[in-house]
Amino acid sequence: MTILRSAVHLYSQESNNPIPYWSSTLIEHSICTFTILTINMFRRDPIFTLGRKIDFNYKTNQLITAFAAGSGLLFWLLTGDVSSGLTAALAVFLTWALARELDPAHPYSAFFAAALTLFSLNRTGRLDGLLLFWLLLLLRWVNGTTGKRLSLMDMLALAGFTLFVSQSTANSLFLLFFLVALLAVPHRLPSRPYFLSALTAWGGLFIWQTLLHGLPVLTLLSLSTFEPLLALTTVVIAPCVFWFVCKVPTTCDQGNPLNLAKLYTSLLLFLAVLVFLLFSGAEANTLIVMSSAAWGPMAYFAQGKLKKLT
Repeated sequence: MTILRSAVHLYSQESNNPIPYWSSTLIEHSICTFTILTINMFRRDPIFTLGRKIDFNYKTNQLITAFAAGSGLLFWLLTGDVSSGLTAALAVFLTWALARELDPAHPYSAFFAAALTLFSLNRTGRLDGLLLFWLLLLLRWVNGTTGKRLSLMDMLALAGFTLFVSQSTANSLFLLFFLVALLAVPHRLPSRPYFLSALTAWGGLFIWQTLLHGLPVLTLLSLSTFEPLLALTTVVIAPCVFWFVCKVPTTCDQGNPLNLAKLYTSLLLFLAVLVFLLFSGAEANTLIVMSSAAWGPMAYFAQGKLKKLT
């Protein structure tokens, strides 16, 4: 507790917005409670369940590996820059992975998304790979596609990742997204006391971070360029189309029925992050990857309906 109190006061002294005493006390006690429960429960539940291994026995996994590698090679040859090729390969793969989380019922819809990213990607632009990977884990946390009960390792990994992203960007809203994800899955956490302590601890951290850095200044990116316009249309159209996409019954990795309400909830959280990035000056390629991840399943759904009509 003494070490934690010292850290809180140190941050307070270095900040232009000192932390009030009541707030620092709440943060200290809530984090200590969370830490004690974590240590006690981690001994029994040390498994990380948010990871999904790539099984090359599945044709789709073979295809996306080849597609991502081919995309990277193509961009390398076009630009003569190895980093551009690596960015393209990563962007294509992450688009596919995000689309699979948004639409797990249709394995090939993610390839529509990956293709859209390939044709839209800025050859010389940057990509927020860590941010997209964080979002991927956040979606799995909410929608339950792995089919396993959330563990303490999941909590620690995602919470730590969220804190890292929040600190590196000096933006407390990432903590708010994590709080929303916590509220979405209380029944899948190890115990109710742990859920309540985690909620209090991370709520306190959100207040702390906000007091330290203030709320971010949000400015809509210029809609005269392709990427922000694509992102904006995604946010407007996706909730309607995915209302039908998410009604298709599907199963998790363990073969159990997937909760379709949680699947749609994960989409809404995904779109909330996209809106935030749209107003916070995110990299253009990051907006392309996220928008494509949503447009791929929507395009696949539309072509399926057209086939039935013809």
